[in-house]
Amino acid sequence: MRDQVKYLPVVVIVSDATSYIEAVGSWSRSVRFPVLIDDGSPSSREDIARFVRSYAPTKVARWTSPSSNGPGAFEASNTAKIFAALQRVWGVTPPGEDATLLARKWKDLGHEPPGIVVTQGNDKAWTAALPLAAAWGQPIVFLEKVPAGNIDWSLTIEEADALEMRIEQGAVATGLPFSSLGDTLDSITLCLNTAERIKKDNEFVALSDRIGRAGQGLEMKSRWAWTGHIFGSAAQSAYRAMSSLFLHPRRAWIFDGYPDSNPWNLYDGTKAKTIVEQAGLICDLDDTPAQGSREWRARASQPVTADLILVNSKGNNDFFDLEPGQCKPGDIPFLTRPAALHFVHSWSLLFPGKRESVGGRWFERGVFAYAGSVHEPFLQAFTPTPSVAGRLMSGAPFAPSIRVEGQPVWKIAVLGDPLYTPGPAVPRVTDPLPIDGAKAIDDGLSDLLKADRWEQGVLILKLTGRDADIAKLAATLVDAKPEALTPSVVRDCLLAAFRVGNHALVLKLYAKAPAEVAREGDILDCLWLVAYAVLAKPDATIIETPALVRLLKDSLRTDQLESDAKAVASLWAKQFGTQTVDGLFSEWNTKFTTKDQAAALAKARGK
Repeated sequence: MRDQVKYLPVVVIVSDATSYIEAVGSWSRSVRFPVLIDDGSPSSREDIARFVRSYAPTKVARWTSPSSNGPGAFEASNTAKIFAALQRVWGVTPPGEDATLLARKWKDLGHEPPGIVVTQGNDKAWTAALPLAAAWGQPIVFLEKVPAGNIDWSLTIEEADALEMRIEQGAVATGLPFSSLGDTLDSITLCLNTAERIKKDNEFVALSDRIGRAGQGLEMKSRWAWTGHIFGSAAQSAYRAMSSLFLHPRRAWIFDGYPDSNPWNLYDGTKAKTIVEQAGLICDLDDTPAQGSREWRARASQPVTADLILVNSKGNNDFFDLEPGQCKPGDIPFLTRPAALHFVHSWSLLFPGKRESVGGRWFERGVFAYAGSVHEPFLQAFTPTPSVAGRLMSGAPFAPSIRVEGQPVWKIAVLGDPLYTPGPAVPRVTDPLPIDGAKAIDDGLSDLLKADRWEQGVLILKLTGRDADIAKLAATLVDAKPEALTPSVVRDCLLAAFRVGNHALVLKLYAKAPAEVAREGDILDCLWLVAYAVLAKPDATIIETPALVRLLKDSLRTDQLESDAKAVASLWAKQFGTQTVDGLFSEWNTKFTTKDQAAALAKARGK
């Protein structure tokens, strides 16, 4: 299907539901372009910038439909408009409410839908449902009722059974065969902000492993479809869908944190690297004997440019152990481009919506497709890493590539488009954009910068992927015009400086950052990743080590207070003497006063 389409070298940014529906609805079966959502949040703009760096368009444009009623309204979209947009993409004109019109069109074209997309009109994840249905040619099943809660909640077995039944009813309504693998409908894409965990006694199993299996309970071993689950805000859901559809992997990163002994060496990263490179990707590898926390942090001190990431580690939802050493969520690297991730590790997706967890931090960093565990699955629950690499490089979709089949419902979740399939780049064409009035966002950029309108200028540079230009500008502003460093400017400049590897500039900007920016989670992570790189050098040439240690002393992260305090205390003792450490903890105890924080500091102190 992908080989039958061409892409326009344009990224279109919208800010409201009507414009989003109409922009995606202007796609055709043969020509498409990515559409992303700017909801005004820093996270949505980070996602857009990350996508643009990977897609490398000739133009980034903003567009608002003439029929738009203003920004937003993603939480209660018009399902009829979504369905009509899907019909238009596949040439049903005029579109109508009769679902058989689209089914007949697909039959006339000889198109066999690979699966169904499941969503709800008032669930913001519908912004993933529309493009995935349109691009892969899949029916959309709109559910009237879904289990309450969010991605970090858990469902009962009965709630999961009821959801499966409603999805099967939707599959029946399509009139297409679906009851077994290999007929027609073989995938289910859940675009729903509902729980991924199902509670089973005192443990959890994955909803995305249960949906697509007929029957009740959790003991059935066969499935009729492979399932992926997309969650998040409207902007996040659109980003995850567009990344799956429009991006192709060029570089892989494999980190094997397992010992070279049975059974761990079945997951050997070196074997996976050979497979990935045979498929034509550049591959960075960390494996025996350089596979510990030191090597991980050295890699994370620079942004990771990989599109496909394979990691083997041990641990829980708030740490991961390597060979040797332990890392925390804050050690997860920043991604230059969107990436798909296979993470052999227990518990990483227990709380995928919380940045304090391993899985949550990966999603914050820009992962769009993620295979990981919601509970302790035991090693054999994961398909060995070389096998995953082989399946993906051979052209198999993401969800079936990571599955160990023939087992009851278990704990490995697929969060993302189940049909994401790595492959070569899709050809670009210079056809006209099929929507009128889209304006390049960098029109007038030079005038903005000449007028010292730094916030607007830096944002445009960011959204067009020009990190080097931002860093160059920031190096001037930080000394010559510090008053220009408003919260948004210093934030964007600091992250750009990190992405181009200018650690000295990162530290300069952090020292100038307003308090509200300096305490933001990703900014703190950036500081610590730079600090690891600086402090690992024999002589700290970027900045005096004592000054950096003082900066870290005032920049502990509350979600990993124990490890940060322990690290700073060790550095503090080396710099200022062991007799000063008691005073250091006394200062922290007046700042971090909750019961959990006091306990974390006590552990860091060794008490």
